[in-house]
Amino acid sequence: MAQLTHQDYYYDYNDTYDDSFGNFSINFNSGSPCSQDAMTFSRIFLPIVYSLVFVLGMLGNAMVILVLICRWRRKDITGIYLFCLAQSDILLALTLPMWAYDAANTWVFGNFLCKLTTLIYSINFYAGVLLLACLSADRFFAVCATQSRQLHRPLIAMVTCILVWVIAFILSIFDVVMITVIDDTDENTTRWRCTTRFPAGSEANWKIGLAILKSVATFFVPFTVMVFCYAAIIVKLHRVPNFKQHKTIRTIVAVVSVFFICWLPYNVVLLVEADILLQRKHSCKSQTGIQYALQFTEAIAYMHCCLNPVLYAFIGIRFRNDFMMALHKVGLLRRCCKRHFPSTSARGFKPSRANFLSDTESATSITHTRSEI
Repeated sequence: MAQLTHQDYYYDYNDTYDDSFGNFSINFNSGSPCSQDAMTFSRIFLPIVYSLVFVLGMLGNAMVILVLICRWRRKDITGIYLFCLAQSDILLALTLPMWAYDAANTWVFGNFLCKLTTLIYSINFYAGVLLLACLSADRFFAVCATQSRQLHRPLIAMVTCILVWVIAFILSIFDVVMITVIDDTDENTTRWRCTTRFPAGSEANWKIGLAILKSVATFFVPFTVMVFCYAAIIVKLHRVPNFKQHKTIRTIVAVVSVFFICWLPYNVVLLVEADILLQRKHSCKSQTGIQYALQFTEAIAYMHCCLNPVLYAFIGIRFRNDFMMALHKVGLLRRCCKRHFPSTSARGFKPSRANFLSDTESATSITHTRSEI
């Protein structure tokens, strides 16, 4: 795995520079004393983070998919993006137990599963952030560009999601090609690692190039799209008379802020690492600092996978109503459902007009404000 993975912590960036030939190389020796402390810490810290994100991510996103399947609306364009986003987060989370075991012990799953797990992880890593940008753009077209209704149709949403997966697959090729299982055995223990091996003699160039690519594709482009789209939506909502703007604006600010807080630190560390490689100013202190920083910022970035269901689904009144009815449909919480919705019939729950209007204040249903503008 070339992003958000523990193998980044096993690189030894102590470089050698040959003045005669201008050759720059990196010694990938995970057993070096310089990286030993960070490696020991990662064997405890990373499995805990991976396990926590796995449990929370699976639960939250599984509930989103349950609601969307049980209460599917044929023209629910936002639901299409939410379904793909939840699916992406679940697939990413499914790879984490293997990475947790690898971080704590050794890779025992062979080279094929090393590449397959990396492929699944990388595709859904890229797809997740790109789908967030698409979701923002869809809301922009629904609220601010009502004349472009042909862009706000279920077919367009499904085609867009397919294109996102194709782009994510293309971006993942670099990771899959360069990932392999290596013998990381030292004098005390025998260890195998599913890790990235760059072409000999160009390790620094590859690492710098991939760091820039990931930062642009997974942070700067999605964040720019989100800021532009949601800023335009806020400006548009200010022109709507008697519209309750405060909750909507708070929700939008929360969505953008959480994305910024979760992903900026990790991308900053990636770029700092690339700058260190570019300037060839490696030292034991900088190497250890980068390894610790990658671990902590990775943990923050992974939490976005767990927060997506809250930010994009459960914050909305209609979605919460649908969630209760989905549990009722599968035979759970019948008493709770009757207590909250006493008028519920056997045919299902239909949100009231008040619930519909309240849901326009949520991040999930900003698109419904089109009828108010």
